[in-house]
Amino acid sequence: MSAAEQGPWWYWAPFLGAFAVIGFWETFVPARASPVSTPRRWAANAILLAVANALQVVLLRTGSGAVAVAGEGLGIALLPRTQLPVAAQWAIAILILDLVRYLQHLLVHKVGFLWRIHQVHHSDPHYDVSTGVRFHPFEGLFLNGSYLLVIAVLAPPVFAVLSVEAAAGFQSMFAHANADLPARLNRLLRRFWITPNLHRIHHSIDPSEQNTNFGMLFPVWDLIFGTFRADSRLPAAAMEIGIQGFAVERASNVFTLLAMPFRRRA
Repeated sequence: MSAAEQGPWWYWAPFLGAFAVIGFWETFVPARASPVSTPRRWAANAILLAVANALQVVLLRTGSGAVAVAGEGLGIALLPRTQLPVAAQWAIAILILDLVRYLQHLLVHKVGFLWRIHQVHHSDPHYDVSTGVRFHPFEGLFLNGSYLLVIAVLAPPVFAVLSVEAAAGFQSMFAHANADLPARLNRLLRRFWITPNLHRIHHSIDPSEQNTNFGMLFPVWDLIFGTFRADSRLPAAAMEIGIQGFAVERASNVFTLLAMPFRRRA
């Protein structure tokens, strides 16, 4: 079996490992107390993850590594056409794929119906490792479908694609950790990596903070496009998380979350 065919394991292995390690970390040194029942939240977020992945398996029926291999045979294959050394193609591919994730994230905040879908993620009234898997199934289809299309056109090196997938699996857990890095370490890391302290700002109930820090792996795109915010208005323990006007008691109801994009809200 080729590395491309094993692609999903390159994602799930670091994903599950990061979930366990970061869950342990935030349990013993939490940055903030949960305002709602943790078992209910985790159950709702886990069900959303299961539904989203089942839908993607049925409808997309492929992985990023396999698409990268297939892209070379489509006659487009933009990166191989550059004739650059493989190492250079690898580095460029990682940056481009992270830029795509940044632009996707920006888009789901700026386009009306996409934002209604993305609100499921932001409606979580708490912020911990499970928030990293809390997405509406339709959002997963849009994000991964368009992401696979970019990979097909670029045909980047397979191991560059799998490296980004592995990093994203870790980062989806790490960036949502309910834990604070030491101040000096956070200031150092946030220069080149999205930290929990940075991404927590993006989950603030305050729209001026919520519309910042869209990056997945690297903060460079937020810095370039003027969406970077280094510090929140309030400390983590006092920050209000979620969406204005959304009832906290409904935030762990799976049926409410699945229907959320289709309901009118003030």
